[in-house]
Amino acid sequence: MMKSNCRSPEDWNHLCDYWELESTRRYSDQMECNRGKQVVTSRGGSRSIANHVYHMTNRETQTPPSPFEVYYKLHYNAKKGWQNEEAETEYANIIQHKEEAVAKLISNGTTITTTMDHELEKEAIESVCAKKKTTKSAWKVGVGPVFRKKDFWMTSEAGSSQPSSSETEALRNQVALLEEKLKQSNENSEKMLMFMSSKFPDFESSISAHVSGGANDLDGQLNVNDSLI
Repeated sequence: MMKSNCRSPEDWNHLCDYWELESTRRYSDQMECNRGKQVVTSRGGSRSIANHVYHMTNRETQTPPSPFEVYYKLHYNAKKGWQNEEAETEYANIIQHKEEAVAKLISNGTTITTTMDHELEKEAIESVCAKKKTTKSAWKVGVGPVFRKKDFWMTSEAGSSQPSSSETEALRNQVALLEEKLKQSNENSEKMLMFMSSKFPDFESSISAHVSGGANDLDGQLNVNDSLI
């Protein structure tokens, strides 16, 4: 006898009819075949990546997790460790790919912002894990679905709190831009000083004498003021 909170007989009949359909069987067999080809599996289950990201987002600061943090969560368990050896090796390759990209940008004088860092992590994951035909797919290889229709509620709920996070990121980018401009200004000043010194050998010594002379004048003024107190 069915429990009162169980599905009705009509529901069970509908499910039985659904799974007896030839199209349903073909779809199920295809999905089973596709999952069997995966070398690196995910702990994400049927939940989408967007759903995992939403629940990993810091509620106070509205800071989302980095792509590496999401990948780590979906492939590593604190008690059981990595899903398999392939997942651990893949994660190491992803980290190496990102480190090489960061080192190249830094050597060119580029300041890495949080947004850039996350983009580098996404690119590293896609380069190491995905094939060309799956890079832009709605299903990330070894991770799971990117977004499901049932996840639309998260976009509207996160919309009200998102501006604070965007404003914070914009300020970070502005600071990074100002730091970059200051760095370039200092470099240009040094180049100009070197150029003037090469053209006029006495230029640097005269500048130093002028600066020290100005300091002496200032000390003299301070001494006079001290005597008046």
